[in-house]
Amino acid sequence: MADANKALIGTWTVSFNQYRWIYVFAEGGAVTWTDPNNKRSGTGTWQETGAAVALTWKKTPGQKDATTETWNLPINPANQMGQVKADYASGWFSATKDQARFDGFAAEGQHDPFACWAACLAWYTKVSPDVPTASQDAIILSSDKSQWAPNGSITKNGLMLISVRGALLERKLIGQAELAGVVAARRFPMLIGFGSGPLGGHVNVIHGYDDATNTVAVMEPWYPDPAANKSFAYDADSGSYYNKTSGDPFKFTGAMLRRPLSYYTSKPLDGQFVVGSHIERQ
Repeated sequence: MADANKALIGTWTVSFNQYRWIYVFAEGGAVTWTDPNNKRSGTGTWQETGAAVALTWKKTPGQKDATTETWNLPINPANQMGQVKADYASGWFSATKDQARFDGFAAEGQHDPFACWAACLAWYTKVSPDVPTASQDAIILSSDKSQWAPNGSITKNGLMLISVRGALLERKLIGQAELAGVVAARRFPMLIGFGSGPLGGHVNVIHGYDDATNTVAVMEPWYPDPAANKSFAYDADSGSYYNKTSGDPFKFTGAMLRRPLSYYTSKPLDGQFVVGSHIERQ
């Protein structure tokens, strides 16, 4: 997927004639639709075709031909236009993106036990349309090594200072009592450095908040937990988990999770949290 078109990934409200649908575009070319009125749903595929994005929907019972759509490029989250061709009608549609949701983006597993910060920054660049996408390896290689701790993890001060080309992040050190209010302000995606894990500190990305249940949607790069897998052991010298039989390193896949907000408010890092939120370009 081209950087210029990653604004497509996520949740959209689509209007066509008398119809209203909710679409969720995912990485890898998958897309789903749901009718919020009758709860019917379906699946399809999408691909970039140069001057547009082409959608093909799986036929529903009774359809002669599959419905297709063309989404004009560049993607415009505030007022997207395109055309529908279906058995029942053809013509122009309009769509708007829900900028507060990050459905469709895959989680980022950290490459090693020390790289949670790099995985979170890589995911942040992937979901931010106006930021060039950067890989974990590129972020690590371009980082200032003076901001690393002796064991290879990043320091709290390093997390405050680390930069990624094109990413405008405003970072703050806040107290334990402030975190709930910062999350409730919903400046997502929000990096959070907190006290957790075998290394004493960890980084996640909070990207949603439900005040009714006081829960947060998060991107967790430390998943699954290697400590829960008896086939793996931790090597303190190399700082890695390895398979006891084959010697292969453990692979983190990352996960999109929902947790109580208290999971974070109860885990300050030396009494504070590092939080980083996007600065909008003027």
